[in-house]
This record gives sequence, C-alpha cells and structure tokens, in this order.
Amino acid sequence: MHKTISDDKIKAMLKEIIIDFIHEKNDEFYDVLVSAFEDAGMYKAIEEGRKNSLVSEEAVDYILGGKK
Repeated sequence: MHKTISDDKIKAMLKEIIIDFIHEKNDEFYDVLVSAFEDAGMYKAIEEGRKNSLVSEEAVDYILGGKK
C-alpha cells in the first residue's frame, strides 16, 4: 500500500523546514541571499552591456552597490 501526502501538507512541511533553517542557520541563509542579489546585479550589468556599449567598471560597481 502506498502512502500519499497532500500538496497542502507538503507545502506546510517545506515552510517549516525553511523557517527552521533560517532560524538555525541565519548566517548561512544571509550569505546565500547576498550572493543571489550580487549575481542578479551582475546579470543586470551584463545585459545592459549587451544592449548598449560596454559597461564601465564604475557602472558595474554602482549597480552592485560599490563605493566607486
């Protein structure tokens, strides 16, 4: 006999796992989010460079929130 789990139960379990991970591994979760935002910023800079002329290093730093 096969046991099945409803979609709602799976969603609730995943939500609980994610919340536990955030609470227990706060530093690691923060690092993952920062990395994702940096990657998104780099992607945006690359896309801008493809649409227009090349993007300067200063423009990339600005998009990524750098100090230049």
